[in-house]
Amino acid sequence: MNKLIIPITTVLVAMILGGSYFAVEYYKQKSYEKQKQVELEEEDKAKKNDATIEREQKSALQNCLSDAKTDYWAYMKLNGTEKADGVIRADTRFWDSADKTKQDTIDNCNEQYRNKSFKSIWDNIN
Repeated sequence: MNKLIIPITTVLVAMILGGSYFAVEYYKQKSYEKQKQVELEEEDKAKKNDATIEREQKSALQNCLSDAKTDYWAYMKLNGTEKADGVIRADTRFWDSADKTKQDTIDNCNEQYRNKSFKSIWDNIN
């Protein structure tokens, strides 16, 4: 019996150590996977947030540029004479003033909602 105690103890100790090592590695891997999943979710959330912000900026820029165009024509109707066919006749000084105001407004819009991907929006509104 004494001869079996040392081998049995050695086997039990090896099983306990092996099981402990396996458990530690298993939970370490689970923790790593969970951390990676959280990082991926945060990255995805940040991308969606950036896309939402860009959409909102683009919409705000389009509205601003559209308002510039609307204000331009409202000014010309107020200071000119509109014919039945929709043509507006006015002195050159009114056209020049309206053009300058419109360009200043466009510059302000671009400054306020600056984003290089929005450069061609004004071309689409004209």
